Amino acid sequence: YYFVHDENGLPVYATICDGYRDMRHYIEEVDEKLRAIYRVGEKELLEVFDRGGYSKSFCVGIAETIRFICWRSDAREVPKIAAGEWVEVMVERQPNDFGQVKRKRLEAWEREKLFSVGGKKAKMREIWVRDENKVSPALTNDFERSLPEVVGALTRRWGAPENMFEELKQHGTDRIHSYSTELYS
Repeated sequence: YYFVHDENGLPVYATICDGYRDMRHYIEEVDEKLRAIYRVGEKELLEVFDRGGYSKSFCVGIAETIRFICWRSDAREVPKIAAGEWVEVMVERQPNDFGQVKRKRLEAWEREKLFSVGGKKAKMREIWVRDENKVSPALTNDFERSLPEVVGALTRRWGAPENMFEELKQHGTDRIHSYSTELYS
């Protein structure tokens, strides 16, 4: 299953993965289902994708219909960012300890870019998030939120959805059937 969580880490929707496709193949379908659940139009929900990152090509393809924040997979080099240009961002994260909120200091930098892929164009915010020595790229087409709010939305969920699995264990569900193995000749 791929689980979709609200901003508090509570699952609101799940879809079964066929095992052959990455999550990017499901995003437009999931967006359609979520808009029906919440009875909203295109780009009225902010959808935050994690797990692996997405290319600018993919992001340009969905930018007209889905408002999103996601990690970027195809940014190879960190731009030259002067030390004074990084913005300190304090984010709240709900770790795997259910109900416990922790604050984490990160740094972020952004710039607007117009991406063009196959005749489609999309204006985006290219964001770089630094956690000590690790720098990670992200993209968003959300121009309403501040940089700290975007970084908070993207990083807040680290750990929060994992709490759902802790709750499942409390109800006796603690097995993932797909990890079983069988001997064969």
